[in-house]
Amino acid sequence: MKRKREFHRHPKETRLPKHISLGEPVKLLNDVVTEELCKEVFQSSRTNEREREWSLCALAEFWRKVVLRSPSSLEQAVEEETAIQKAMGDEPGEGIPETSMQALYGRCQSLPSKFFSNLHDRVAGRFYDLAPLSYNRDLSYLSERFPSIRVVDGSRLDRIARRLKVVQGRRQVVLPGAIAASYDPFRGVVTGLDFTPDAAEYELDRANRLFEKMAAGSLVIGDRLYAYPKKITELRKRGIFILTRPTNGVGLNVEKTLACRKARGVLLEDYLVKGVSRAKGQKGDQDEDNLLRWIIRTEKGEKREVVTSVLDPEVLSAEEAVELYARRWSVERVFFDLKRVLKLHKFYTANPNGVAMQVFAGAMVYSAMRVVQGRIAQAFKLAGEDLSPGRLFPRVASMSEIMAGFEVGVLVVKEANPGVKLVLPDPAKQEFCRVVLKYLLVRRRTGRRIKRRYCSSRAQWISLAHIPAARRAFCDEN
Repeated sequence: MKRKREFHRHPKETRLPKHISLGEPVKLLNDVVTEELCKEVFQSSRTNEREREWSLCALAEFWRKVVLRSPSSLEQAVEEETAIQKAMGDEPGEGIPETSMQALYGRCQSLPSKFFSNLHDRVAGRFYDLAPLSYNRDLSYLSERFPSIRVVDGSRLDRIARRLKVVQGRRQVVLPGAIAASYDPFRGVVTGLDFTPDAAEYELDRANRLFEKMAAGSLVIGDRLYAYPKKITELRKRGIFILTRPTNGVGLNVEKTLACRKARGVLLEDYLVKGVSRAKGQKGDQDEDNLLRWIIRTEKGEKREVVTSVLDPEVLSAEEAVELYARRWSVERVFFDLKRVLKLHKFYTANPNGVAMQVFAGAMVYSAMRVVQGRIAQAFKLAGEDLSPGRLFPRVASMSEIMAGFEVGVLVVKEANPGVKLVLPDPAKQEFCRVVLKYLLVRRRTGRRIKRRYCSSRAQWISLAHIPAARRAFCDEN
């Protein structure tokens, strides 16, 4: 018998304004990824690649609309976009080119993924500057003490549907690849993304490519995979601090007690320790400078432990370290929203470069949506977490479609009334761009969570890059 999910009303629901406009946020999706930026990224990334009709700008715009609309196929997406362009009277060269589907598939296969990766890095920087500090506001003051604070984690992408020919007839589950993301817990945007078509690649290898782009003095929040002395030493040499939790594979030898106090039933212990790896073949770690802080918070018999390479309690206190690590879960929500809300479990191409384009386009759309979410929360004095991405994102996507239809309608009216000076309304202020705010709020569950059932087929999988046809195309171009 299925358990019903129980929800209760948001405590701020009764004193919120009834409606908000989604017209202005939709414009943000079109203002950041400009043609000039795409051309600049293409020229700085190219070696011997040519621009061609399907330029980087055309591909970025096309994949953004695919992510927003989630069509049944790429053919449908091209036909709909071509019809809209003809209705709006776009000149040749504007929007997506009028070419065959073979040209699109060929370009998706031949253009290396580094172009979209570099474009995402540039776009992420712009969204970072536009995003307000609307998430985890009680700890947002910590962002002033470090050049950046990032949550880093990795995840495999969901399986490819059987409708793609390249996976038909295979017994194994085919995974399109794996990603690693760095996430700003206060602005709510993805600041770095690494994609690999090999779903079996070690997570730390993906994370290392993100660390190379981080400024010295940054603080990284990671899971226990990053708690080994060898990894902490590597990050220390890069000038990067780590906040993680202890793992059984590392011994912590206490060197000094920094603090031990109890107040209101909460015991807080702060020790200066040396990390020693217990794994065989890593004895050399004992001779390295692996000084860490080991912080233990005990309340009602429940322990919460973290270790950090920030040795100065004035920079990061024991209380702040424990509370900040508790926000690490937010990156898991990023992966969920990318896969389920933005439909990154539905892939349209059977080659790694095409999958990479969809992944990076989805990440750019996600960051734009999170900026919108943060701005709405700030305008109405809410926390960013009070709004639900699963409720907001589909409405913004549908609003994008409505505004595109509105613009087409305006052009039709102009053509039907030649020589008449028309007073055009602002679409952002129209009633169809407004939505009831209370329907965007998170409905917090009071009952038990429904656990995901285990499927034995999940243990038998293969990466898309290891399928001969897809691997051959990817290796030839990269």
